[in-house]
Amino acid sequence: VVVPPAEELRDTPWLRHVRIKSKLLSEFWGTPVYLGASALLPPDYDKHPKARYPTIYAQSQERAAPFYFNPDPASHERELGLKDGNVQTGYEFYRSWIADDFPRVVVIVMEQSSPYFLEAYSVDSANNGPYGQAITQELIPYLEKTFRLIPKSYARLVEGASTGGWESLALQHRYPDMFGGAWIFNPDPIDFRHYLLSNI
Repeated sequence: VVVPPAEELRDTPWLRHVRIKSKLLSEFWGTPVYLGASALLPPDYDKHPKARYPTIYAQSQERAAPFYFNPDPASHERELGLKDGNVQTGYEFYRSWIADDFPRVVVIVMEQSSPYFLEAYSVDSANNGPYGQAITQELIPYLEKTFRLIPKSYARLVEGASTGGWESLALQHRYPDMFGGAWIFNPDPIDFRHYLLSNI
C-alpha cells in the first residue's frame, strides 16, 4: 500500500501557507527536510501593509485551519459535534474573528512532520534532530518577516491541546525568552510519575 502525498494547501483571502527547507534538519538527516506553516490573517490584513501583529502559535496535528476557522455558513451544521467538547464551530469562530472588538492577531499552525511521525514534538532530540532549533531559528524568523509579525517575546504566544499542549509546554519551557506565554490544554503525559495513571 502506498500512501499518497498530502494534498497541497491552497491560499485564500484568510489563509496563507508557506514551506521552507530547513538547513539544520536537512544537515541532520542528510536529505532535504521541510517545515511548513499556515497563517490565519486578521480582517483587512492586506489593506494595512505597515501594520505588524502579535502571533498565536497554535500547535496542532491537523492541517486544518486554526481553530477550525471556516467562513462558510453551511459548515456550522456539519460541525455541531464540536460543541460537545465546548469548542466553537469553525463558522462561529469566523464570526468572532471578524468582529470589530476581536483582537487583531495572526494565528499560525506549524507543520513539523518527522520521518517517524506526523509531529516532531517541537524539541531537539537524538532521534528526530534539532526541531526546536529549526522552529525557533529558521521557521519563526521566516514567518515574522513574511507575515509582518512583531518579533518580540511579548508578542509570541503558544497554545495547544493534547500533543499540541505538550509541544506548547516544551517550547515555553525550553525557550522562555522566545515566547511570552502559553495556553496548555490536556497535554500528552509530561511526567512519568503519573503516566496513564501509573508510576512507571
